[in-house]
Amino acid sequence: MDDEVYTKDPKDVNIGYSPYNRPEPPRPASFKSGYRIAVLVCSLLAAAWKWNSLSPLKSKTPLTWWSCPDDHRYECAYLEVPLNYVDPVPGEHVYVFLRKFPAKVSRSEKLGSLLVNPGGPGGSGNLFILEAAESISTVVEGKYDIVSWDPRGVNMTTPSLDCYTADSESLLLQLAHKISGTPLSARGPSHLPEHYRNLSEFMFTKQYDEYLKAPAMACNAFGNQRMLKAVTTSFVVRDIVSILEALNEEGGLNYWGFSYGTILGSMFAAKNPHLVNRMRRGIQDARKTISGFFEKCAEAGPEKCPFAKGPPDQSLKQRYDAIFERLLEAPVSAISEQTGLGVFKASDMQELFFEMMYHPDGWANLAQGLADLESGNATILYDSSYSYFSDVRRETNAKDNVFHRHVEKYGSFIWTLAITCTDTPNMNAKPGDEGVKEYLQYLHELLEISPTGESWAVWAGFCRHWKVEPFERYAGPWTVEEGLERTKFPILFVSMTADPVTPLPSAQRMNAAFGNDSSTLLIQQGYGHTSLAQPSLCTAKTIREYFVRGMVPLNGTTCQTDSQDIFTHQHLWSKADLAGDDRILIEAFEQIHSITRLRNNMMRRRIRFL
Repeated sequence: MDDEVYTKDPKDVNIGYSPYNRPEPPRPASFKSGYRIAVLVCSLLAAAWKWNSLSPLKSKTPLTWWSCPDDHRYECAYLEVPLNYVDPVPGEHVYVFLRKFPAKVSRSEKLGSLLVNPGGPGGSGNLFILEAAESISTVVEGKYDIVSWDPRGVNMTTPSLDCYTADSESLLLQLAHKISGTPLSARGPSHLPEHYRNLSEFMFTKQYDEYLKAPAMACNAFGNQRMLKAVTTSFVVRDIVSILEALNEEGGLNYWGFSYGTILGSMFAAKNPHLVNRMRRGIQDARKTISGFFEKCAEAGPEKCPFAKGPPDQSLKQRYDAIFERLLEAPVSAISEQTGLGVFKASDMQELFFEMMYHPDGWANLAQGLADLESGNATILYDSSYSYFSDVRRETNAKDNVFHRHVEKYGSFIWTLAITCTDTPNMNAKPGDEGVKEYLQYLHELLEISPTGESWAVWAGFCRHWKVEPFERYAGPWTVEEGLERTKFPILFVSMTADPVTPLPSAQRMNAAFGNDSSTLLIQQGYGHTSLAQPSLCTAKTIREYFVRGMVPLNGTTCQTDSQDIFTHQHLWSKADLAGDDRILIEAFEQIHSITRLRNNMMRRRIRFL
């Protein structure tokens, strides 16, 4: 919406849906409001039928909700859907696990269901809203049922993938992988001869590649092959349609997705523009975020940022590089009551540093850890890197829980791997040394683009060995020029100016791809992954108005972060001075952020970085 958003018109509706009939809300100067009805829909590339043959949403499989045994404020349900939507086999189903936090208002005030996806891929939506639903409900004034689900292949949705007999096995493989280090750290310090470093890196990568191969081997040998073919994002989108049918959501999809949830939501909108009601999503700019850490630390000074204390003739980045170089030559032993005895390596430093770029509220702890490490003490950083693995226990009975159903305690990285690699066309990796050289070349190309490139290259490393061919993989259209049709209601993209994972340029491209009629972009100044990383009252209000009153911000609207000092967590305002509703709203956003931070940390430790 560069200049306007068009108001709905009943004559535009030609697919059997009733538009909302709520009064037009007041229009603040910074907003234009309204509805956009899609009159055409796109066809699926891998399907033999078209989405515009879909009748008005009616429940094919009514949901039976029951009180969740782990928290009676919630209701739980299973939804039976086809395992293979393209070529269904009678009696072959997936049972999608859903959790609902009921709306707090009367039925007449209720706006429907708000579906939430926490990201990933492989994030358990059911576990996310178990902690976050109360706060999300506060943001939308209690006017929606807050609903999420475990995507196929994830946690309580069954059949499970069965690549391992216990989810702890995949986690322990990741611990072994993490302890072994990475190709970059195997090169050693820069003063060594280049030919020696290249040989060392190559020989290490041959070993490293065996770790990368192991998950695919396990899935090929033991996994549920039919399920592995059926976990693509394309099928998850179809599941969302089935969920909407079961919920009797005739108005379409109201959706809030984080990180990978952006891809999921975009694919839904590309396939089903007529079902898009309200959809808000958070949309790599690692170099900018890393520079922000050093700049903000220097500005804060040694009293607030411990790493700022040091020789005045060296920049903080130079000192960090010197620490990293020392770790390449000699890792540092560490001992902690929490995590035990271990070694902190250059690869751990690289990984942890990038992890901390997700959440600026952890920068003070990172700064203290760097200051300590500079003096030879790695305890803080070692704890931050390895504490998640300290309580891993092998448990083979996945039904030993209050549900008496399949639940995975640790969260298998196979969830993420299976979805990512099955979504990705077969890479046809070369065998033997040629394949290792090819992978190393790719790794170095990513390092030229970003200092965190090696962390992203691990995905290609795993997927090089993945041989599962899916029942369906969506390949477009992704843009208006390719054939995307207008969505029923504009999508709201939200992006930080310095996000180390999902950068602003990506958000701008996605927004442009859907076109001015179908999407708008809200930009938030600040650092971190998703707009929750530095909660902004301006952003929070914009999102609330979007979901509750249908107010769509003008394309390119910018909100400032409320953070005044990252290292002391001071804001531009005092909560005591905020009006009651504003204080409640910003506290809800802060709570959602704290939950996503915990969940993201757990997920990233499953497999490098998500």
